[in-house]
Amino acid sequence: GLVTGCGSTRETAWDTSGGDVALDAATQAKVNDLLNQANAAWDKRSDISQAKAAVDALAEATTLDPSNAEALSNLSHAIYFYGDCHLRFDDSNPELYKNTHEEGTKAAEKALSVMSPEFAEKMAAGELIEDAVSVLGPEAVPALYWRSSNLGRWATLDGFATLLSYKDEIRAIMEFCLANNPTYWFQGPDRYFGIFYARAPGFAGGDMKKSAAHFNVSIDAQPHYLGTRIAMAEEWAIKEDNKELFLELVDHVLEADPGVVPYIKPENLCEQRKAQILKDDIDEYF
Repeated sequence: GLVTGCGSTRETAWDTSGGDVALDAATQAKVNDLLNQANAAWDKRSDISQAKAAVDALAEATTLDPSNAEALSNLSHAIYFYGDCHLRFDDSNPELYKNTHEEGTKAAEKALSVMSPEFAEKMAAGELIEDAVSVLGPEAVPALYWRSSNLGRWATLDGFATLLSYKDEIRAIMEFCLANNPTYWFQGPDRYFGIFYARAPGFAGGDMKKSAAHFNVSIDAQPHYLGTRIAMAEEWAIKEDNKELFLELVDHVLEADPGVVPYIKPENLCEQRKAQILKDDIDEYF
C-alpha cells in the first residue's frame, strides 16, 4: 500500500498472507549457513565491507525463509547500522543513503507481518498505527524500534514535510516501545523521545524540557552508549545555543573508551567519528 502525507509517499511491505514457510533440508541448511555468515560479518561491522556482508547475508537468508521474523528484524537493524555508520559519511551518493533506510523500514515491516498477520492486515487497510499496535506484544519491540529508526532517518533525509507527516506514526510506535521495553537498545525509546521533543516544532509537540529529561534518563541508564550524547549535542545543545553543553557532550564522547561494552564498540567508534565532525564544524553552530 501507499502511505501518503504532505511529504513524499513510500510503498510499504505489509504482508497479510501469514503462516510459516516449509523449507526442505537443503534450503534450511543454506539459511543456517547464511545466518552464521551474517553473525560473523556483524562482529566486524566497523569495516564497511563486513557491515554490507552482514546485510547481504541476512537479506539472502530472509528471501529463502521469509517467515523468520528474528532474521528480518536483525536485517532491519543491520541496515540501519550500515546506513548510519557508513553511508552517512559518503557524500557521493545521498540517494543510496536514503534508500538504504527505506529498505530497513521494509525489512521491519516484513518481520512484524510474520509476528502478527492481524497487525499487517490492519496496517494494510490503513488503520492508524496507534490503534493497530494494540494487537502486538512486547516481543515486537525490536522490529518496531528498528522500523521507526529507519523510517525516521528516511523521512529526515527526504525533507521536513515528509518527517512531519510521519511524526505521529513514529511517536505512537516509540510510545509502545517505551511502555513495553524501555531499556531496549541501551534505553533507546528515551533517546528517541529526547530527539523527538527537541526536533518537533512547538505546534507539533516539541518541548525542550521534556527532551532534556528523556536524554538524561537514557544517559544515566546507559552512560557507555555514546550515541545518546551525540544526539543530545546535535538536537538539544545546538537548538538551545548551549555551546558549553555541546562541548561537554562531544568531548566526553571523544575521550571515552569505546570498548567498555564490547558488543557496541562498533557503534561507539561510529559516534566518535560523528563527534569529531561536530567539533570540527562547531563554528557553523555557534
